[in-house]
Amino acid sequence: MDPLDQLGGSLLGFALCACAGTAGAFAAVCGKLAGQPGISTLASVLLYGLLALANGAMLALYSRSLRHNSSLASTAATTAVNISATGLLGRAVFGGKPGAGQQAEGAAGEPQAGGQAHGQQQQQQQQADSTQQAGSSDQEGSAFFHYAVTLQYDGTSYSGFQLQPMAPPAAAGQPRGPRTKPTIQLRLEQALVKLTCEPREVLKVQAAGRTDAGVHARGQVAQFSCRRQLAPSSIQRALNSRLPPDIRAVAVEAVAPDFNVRYADSKTYSYDIHLGAVADPFLSRFRHHPRRPERLDLDAMAAAAQLFMGQHNFSNFANVSEDGARKNPVKTIRRYELLPLDAGVRLEVEGNGFLYKQVRHMTGALLAVGTGQLPAEAIAAALAAGGEARSGAERHAFRGWMVAEAKGLCLQRVTYAPASPLPLVPHDD
Repeated sequence: MDPLDQLGGSLLGFALCACAGTAGAFAAVCGKLAGQPGISTLASVLLYGLLALANGAMLALYSRSLRHNSSLASTAATTAVNISATGLLGRAVFGGKPGAGQQAEGAAGEPQAGGQAHGQQQQQQQQADSTQQAGSSDQEGSAFFHYAVTLQYDGTSYSGFQLQPMAPPAAAGQPRGPRTKPTIQLRLEQALVKLTCEPREVLKVQAAGRTDAGVHARGQVAQFSCRRQLAPSSIQRALNSRLPPDIRAVAVEAVAPDFNVRYADSKTYSYDIHLGAVADPFLSRFRHHPRRPERLDLDAMAAAAQLFMGQHNFSNFANVSEDGARKNPVKTIRRYELLPLDAGVRLEVEGNGFLYKQVRHMTGALLAVGTGQLPAEAIAAALAAGGEARSGAERHAFRGWMVAEAKGLCLQRVTYAPASPLPLVPHDD
């Protein structure tokens, strides 16, 4: 007889059950740690290796206990120890106690899959709890943490930033409807839901500028909230591992609860124009190429850009927003200049806010001035007219310029005044 079996039947069996239950709890904790946001690849691989070893030890110890105790006794003992050990380890490592259902999962029945089942069930339980509590969390006084993310993206493949309903699939032989592309907000929310285990109703993602379809950004700022305190550097790494390659989080910072991303002190947009005789295919996603670039009078464009400086009613340089909301048409332009680019030129404008498609209207007017199709006086007259009442025919008449295409436009920067009171009316795009 094996010397261990001579030490005492049931007592040794229960000791083996206790070790098996503890090994299962250790496997569960390793599985959860490996899935934490911001964990490095090497650490994740090591944790999953420990999970496999712990599961193997649990199975071996549980099987050995069956030599000394009945199957029912061994299962009950292993389950009891696993529940207690998982609770203690979870409280020590994560500061909270994992759900009882997932603790029991690793004990018996299928011990070899205890750690993986533990992690999957915990994630499902967190998502279910978040969905149920989203509507009542504010009333219950739950602690929320708020973050601002600076984004860069190539907007070519997206229907702008703001979340929009996708068009239904087109029937056979029928043209496809609008908005068949995803939005930047959709991809950001999908990444944040996986990262925080919060539903989008809790995240409340907002952006400083609702860039149009095809418009790019180097300094877009978005904010979100969640009920977990996370290190900004960990959020940045985890987001970039989940976002598509044409969207990057370049900075993340924690912000005050009263921070509102829409209350910006200023926004800076640029519009890039390629002046080569032949359009550059490597720049075609990011620069507008005029039909006859050699005919552009850059000096006339620079002079006309100064007409936009100061505070004006820009009703004649905007479209009605897609949601039909009436925006404050009075905006202040602080800087508008032409900057040289390699084989091109950049129109860069800074203001306290912009109306829907305002920058593209102003760019289109300057391009018309540059080609000689529009006198600079027409811009001054349109600004002076402001929001004067016009007939429907006048509102829809050709203004003398075409709205510039989206691909040359980029949101460069959004700045906020530190320690300044929030304005009463938000600036809107």
